[in-house]
Amino acid sequence: MCDLSANPEAQNLEAQNPEVQNQKSEKLAEEITKLEWDQFQLTENEGGRANCQGNWPTFRIMRMSQFLAWPLDLQESYKQDLERANSDGRNLITEKYARMMESTAPEIFERTIKPYIKPILEPRKSSQEQIILTQVEWAADFRERYPHLGLA
Repeated sequence: MCDLSANPEAQNLEAQNPEVQNQKSEKLAEEITKLEWDQFQLTENEGGRANCQGNWPTFRIMRMSQFLAWPLDLQESYKQDLERANSDGRNLITEKYARMMESTAPEIFERTIKPYIKPILEPRKSSQEQIILTQVEWAADFRERYPHLGLA
């Protein structure tokens, strides 16, 4: 069999092949989903373990459907973030839920969470808010264009 690594032109053709790209995307999405699942299993809810933490099939479908829509470079970057967090002893899923409590349970957040997590500083906070606003606008547009699908 031919060694593609020795031929840059062959590598470029392989990189442009949609089937190869789809295989890479599926593999990365699966790896990311497994990394998130492992972190999700270590996330502790105030009231104990959440029911969804024992439902791998639904978790996998939901997360894969999100990650498969991402470009490869974003998938690769997020996978590296998860791996780096693991190496650093951080749990990005726990941190995500902890930060969500800033708006859902502000008193508990201020008292029991905020002192233990690094604050999100400008300009990242502004960038993050702009991304959220854009995603909310996309969702509203989707619901308007596809009302039956947007109900879910």
